[in-house]
Amino acid sequence: MNDWRLVYEGFGPEQEPLREALCTLGNGYLATRGAAEESRADGVHCPGCDWFHPGRAELLSYRQELDMRRGLLSRDLRFRDAAGRVTRVTSRRLVHMLDPHVAALEYVLCPENWWGGSACGR
Repeated sequence: MNDWRLVYEGFGPEQEPLREALCTLGNGYLATRGAAEESRADGVHCPGCDWFHPGRAELLSYRQELDMRRGLLSRDLRFRDAAGRVTRVTSRRLVHMLDPHVAALEYVLCPENWWGGSACGR
C-alpha cells in the first residue's frame, strides 16, 4: 500500500477472493465487487462475462490498483494467446459518491501485434 493506493502486481488465483473484496467500490447505496470484468464462476472468481481466463493464455503482465483518494479501481493486463497475438486490456471503474445512482466502467481492448493494433496508438 502506497499512501492512498492499494496495488497488486501479477495474477495469483489464491489471492483473487481477497483482492475482489478489498477492491470493492461503494457509496452507501451501490457497491461493485473488485472482480475482473471478464471473470467467471471457476472457483476463483465470481461470475462475470466469461470471455477470458488468465490460466488459458500466457499472461505477460497484470496490475490492479485501487486509488482510494480518487475512488478509482483500474486494471491493466497483457496476454498472448495460442496464435501468438498480444492483447492489452485496461479497465477503470468508479461509483459516484455524490449521486448514488451513478457508476461508470471503461473497458478497452487493444490488439498490439495483430490487425487493429494501430487503432490504440501503438
